[in-house]
Amino acid sequence: MKNLITLVCNLSFLVLAGCAPSQIPSGASPEIELKNGIVWYWEREAAGGCVSWMAKEQWASVRVLVDTGCVERGSDEFRSAKGLSYSSTIDESTFYGYWSWPLNASSDYDIFDEAGNWIGTRPCPHSLAVNQIERLSEIVDAGNTLSATAEETAMLDRLGERLAALDGNALSVSQFGCSDRPSDPEKKAELGKLNPWNPK
Repeated sequence: MKNLITLVCNLSFLVLAGCAPSQIPSGASPEIELKNGIVWYWEREAAGGCVSWMAKEQWASVRVLVDTGCVERGSDEFRSAKGLSYSSTIDESTFYGYWSWPLNASSDYDIFDEAGNWIGTRPCPHSLAVNQIERLSEIVDAGNTLSATAEETAMLDRLGERLAALDGNALSVSQFGCSDRPSDPEKKAELGKLNPWNPK
């Protein structure tokens, strides 16, 4: 019975893989999640680092790991690795592993008016050195040469643009680390209008 269940599950995933949206490269692994439904995962070793993807038809998120190969997503090594994450839906990069980061950091640094509306973000108390940004760019560029779909290329092109324009001394605070989002709420709102993965 156990072998039959395993066979059925394997066949189901083969069917799912064959039904992947056009943005998803062949070889990506589908997983069924309660919150997001069917999500595809894949990864590419690049320049001594890793470009790790999760995506649906409407959005994608890419995690760039620095100075480590691709490791199991969700593992301690994955969570603690230096690097960044970039989401297509908010066009923002968050940097991980370069500093210790308390979970309540965003509540300490977000700025609200008297009515409780968010009006900005305090500057990040940390910075990224030029060579750290260059290392991230190196991995993104190397990962882009391995892109198999136009959407992968568009995502990494956009991430490369953001890194090229990044001032490592002018980061903002977000929940999980320092980010390149503007502290000005009007400029931040503009970011959500760009989705390089699904620009429709």
